[in-house]
Amino acid sequence: MAPRTTRRRYLGGLATLSLASLAGCIDSLDGQNSTPAANDTQPTTDSETTESDATPGDGSETGDSVAGSPKQVVRAYVEAGYENPTAVRQHFHPIHPFHPDNLSAEKAKKLLSSEGALAEIDLETRDVDVTPELVQSAPLLRTADVDQETLSDALAGEQTAVVETVVTTTDGKRQVSRIATVTTDGEWAILALRIDPKTTQSAQFEGRVVSKVSVDTEKDRVRLYFDGAPTAEELTAKTTNARSSRSSTTPGSISYFDLYPDPAGDELVVTATVDGDTRTIHREQYPPSERAVEDVTYDDDPESDVFDAAATVSFADDRDGERYVVESTIHGGSVTLDPDNPATAVVGVDPAADEVVVTRTTDGASDVVHRERHRF
Repeated sequence: MAPRTTRRRYLGGLATLSLASLAGCIDSLDGQNSTPAANDTQPTTDSETTESDATPGDGSETGDSVAGSPKQVVRAYVEAGYENPTAVRQHFHPIHPFHPDNLSAEKAKKLLSSEGALAEIDLETRDVDVTPELVQSAPLLRTADVDQETLSDALAGEQTAVVETVVTTTDGKRQVSRIATVTTDGEWAILALRIDPKTTQSAQFEGRVVSKVSVDTEKDRVRLYFDGAPTAEELTAKTTNARSSRSSTTPGSISYFDLYPDPAGDELVVTATVDGDTRTIHREQYPPSERAVEDVTYDDDPESDVFDAAATVSFADDRDGERYVVESTIHGGSVTLDPDNPATAVVGVDPAADEVVVTRTTDGASDVVHRERHRF
C-alpha cells in the first residue's frame, strides 16, 4: 500500500514538477476559453469591488470569523496576475503548487503573469458541492498528484464555494473559468483552478428524481411524485415558510409526498441522503403565479446539432432580478439571461440524465430559485 501523501511528502514531491509542466497546466489565468467580448469596458474600481463582492451570505467576516469572501479572494488573485505576479501566490491554499511555500517568486513571475490590460472582472458564486473529486478535476492538481486524502483533510470542517470567473481585457478577449475556494486559518483561499463542472454529477442519480409536481391552489397542497423506487437512505420534502414537511427513511416504499405551502409565497425543497451525503435534488417556488421559472421541458433529439439533448427553461415575463443563469450540472452547459432577454433559455443537457439549476442575481446577491433532475 502506498504511504499517505502528507503535507511534508507533498511539498517534497513538488520539487519533481518542472517549470514546463506547471506552465502547461495554466493558460493566462486558467481561462477555459477565450473569445472576443462584445464591448470594451473600463477597469473595475475599488468601490465597485466592495459593493459586488462583499454580498450577504458570501462569507464577508461572518460569525465564524472568516475574513473576506470567495469572490474577494478570486478578484485579488486575478488582479495580482496583471499587477504583481509574485503576489498571486498568497491567495492559494497551502497544498496548492502556487502557494508561496511551493513556488518561488522567480518562477511565479514567469508562470503567473497575465498578458494584456485588465478591463473587467465578473464573478458569480455557484451552488456546487466542492468534493475531492471535483478538486481533482483541475489539470494542475492532477499533474501534482495530490491524493484524495490530502484534499479531504483540506476540506474537512471548512466552508467551500465555487466562483465562476469571467475576465475581460481591453483588447476584447474574454476568459471563463471556474475556481474552487475553501477556508483555511480563518480566511478564504483558492484550492483549484479550471475545475470541471461535469464532475459535480452525483454517483447516485438513479431513483432520485421528482418526476411530477401536482398543485392544488384551492387547498394549497402540492404533491411531489418520485420516479421509480428511490435508492436514497432518506428523502425529505419541506416548505421554507409554512414549515410543512415529510420525511422517510424507507423511501422505496413511498411514491409521493404531500406538502402544504404558505399561500402568500413559499418554496418547496426536496433533499436526498446517500452514503451519509445530503443534497438538494429539487427546488421550486409557490404559488405558480409567483414563480420565476414557469416550466422546464426536455428534448432528447433537438433540431439543432449543437446538443445531443436540451432543456428549455421558460421564465415568467414579469420575473424580478437583474440576471438569471441556467446551468446543467452534468453536461456543464450555462446560459445567462438579462432582463431584456427573451423569456426562454435553452441549455445542453446530458442525453442520459442531468440536473438543471436556475440562479437569480439581485443587488449583487445570488440565490437558487429552481432545481430539478431529469432522466430520459
